[in-house]
Amino acid sequence: MARKRTADHDTLRYLEEEALRDPDFASQSRIAREMMKAGYAHFVAHNGELTKAHIIPLSATQEHLALLVDLSSIMGQPSAVSLSAQEWSIPSDLDGWKPTREQLASLASTAEELAREIDVAVGSETFCAAISEIGAENRFQHGLAALNDLVEVFAVAASLRKPTNAKGGGAGGRRRNPHWVREFVVAAQTFWVKCMSGGTKPTFLKGQASEGANAFTKWIVDLYRRLAPPGTTNLAMFRTELERLPAMRRRPNS
Repeated sequence: MARKRTADHDTLRYLEEEALRDPDFASQSRIAREMMKAGYAHFVAHNGELTKAHIIPLSATQEHLALLVDLSSIMGQPSAVSLSAQEWSIPSDLDGWKPTREQLASLASTAEELAREIDVAVGSETFCAAISEIGAENRFQHGLAALNDLVEVFAVAASLRKPTNAKGGGAGGRRRNPHWVREFVVAAQTFWVKCMSGGTKPTFLKGQASEGANAFTKWIVDLYRRLAPPGTTNLAMFRTELERLPAMRRRPNS
């Protein structure tokens, strides 16, 4: 137990020192503290396993732990959707337009059917008496008006189509990766250049979808697998971003 408290203290001190040296790091430091309160042991466990499996130098273990916290925060960034005439863009980590359009159309149909049933029901004196008895005439009228509005809202939203000249999407009609994926791989690559040796260009084994061919690729894929929330891992998406990542040149004195 004493060893764990020491590790926590050392990492908090490291984050505080980095926040003083680098103003841009300060916000990440605050986020890190909040995440530590919720489950810091989770990061400590991952850090121990990763540093051992990928032979991270002892001198870089605290910085590696800070990187894990940083990357987890980056992965938590919300993706932005645009369905405008100027830009039609739905990141690949979100629901696609086809199932969303089908959902909207289904809701419009369901709401319209309910509105029709209510129109029939109001022809019944007994139905109206029941609404009157509970003193809900005004609420009923407002609710019915809102329901009819929803029918129109769902139907119009379902009719949206991607304009032929709209920007957005990826090559070959593929949806673009969310912005956090690029930020994730660049942050990880920067750590590798600073603290590790060997190539920084992601390469994969021939015929293998996600198995790295060099130390850097094996490590960064392992990072993503461990940090992705359960049920959200998308190695195909992650690989497409890695394949776009150019090698990062080291400074002469690094």
